Amino acid sequence: PAGSLTGKIAYIALPMARTQDGSGYGEAVAMRIAGPAAAAKKGAAAIIIRSVGTDAHRTPHTGMTRYEDGVAKIPAGAISTVDAGQLDRLLERGPVKMKLVLDVGPLDPITTYSVVGDLKGTEKPDEIVVMGAHLDSWDLGTGAIDDGAGVAIALASAKLIKGLPEKPKRTLRVVLFAAEEEGTYGAAAYGKAHAAEAAHYILGTEADLGIGPVWQFKLKSNANAEGAIAAMAAALKPLRVIQGADGEGESSDLGPMAEAGMPVAELSLDATTYFDIHHTADDTLDRIDRPTIDQSTAAYASVLWLAMQASGTFRAPGSK
Repeated sequence: PAGSLTGKIAYIALPMARTQDGSGYGEAVAMRIAGPAAAAKKGAAAIIIRSVGTDAHRTPHTGMTRYEDGVAKIPAGAISTVDAGQLDRLLERGPVKMKLVLDVGPLDPITTYSVVGDLKGTEKPDEIVVMGAHLDSWDLGTGAIDDGAGVAIALASAKLIKGLPEKPKRTLRVVLFAAEEEGTYGAAAYGKAHAAEAAHYILGTEADLGIGPVWQFKLKSNANAEGAIAAMAAALKPLRVIQGADGEGESSDLGPMAEAGMPVAELSLDATTYFDIHHTADDTLDRIDRPTIDQSTAAYASVLWLAMQASGTFRAPGSK
């Protein structure tokens, strides 16, 4: 009820489900993004949440929060899943008092840049296939999993394609987006600059869920692309990648271009253990497993290459 949290620290105790496709994150992350504003509207003095993660370590997970205009910007913090479990047990026994000390605050805005590189096509250089990842990371760790791995997959895929004896017909564009963690600002800027050219964007895909392996391939089927999609599925089969249900691929940084009409392919990276270290001090280079990231790179390179060589379009008839 309104006012029921006046003078109190709000606490959201929702545990995150461990899933292969990462869907548990989508269900739990709202408490971090929207929780502070919701608690402030009820009069809370501050808010803490159970970390949005699947681990059982005492390393809290950080991440982006959205405040709302006209609503008090109350202090907000996350506690580790282990400490959240202890707090749950204490709360079962009665009221709990907590002293909350947070050494955080807003910083002045700065300008950052996305990095864009093209491998020009030989026959259709104006038709573009996009491979995306993002450059920024939370500074608790070094961002090896989120999203250094995606950057590595993107660049390694481009290098493999560049080294092939047969040159690609279409242009491969690698976009390493800036400021994804703060709210996909790099993606918004790219979309603003290029949405009007979306008709020239044949297909896009993105790596932003760790090292993999890739376990599923999804691309919205249509009569124009059935042959190319079948070729992609066949190329991925030796890598033990299944073809998922017909549907649009999911992405974060490619969202603005997808809204403008660019088809998106999803190469589902296995997220079973990804959220054990996501946005924590444990996100370090030792977490990279070479055979796994090699499989992911092979999968992405295969799909990109076949999209660059495919005849026709991946757009559904009558689409934007």
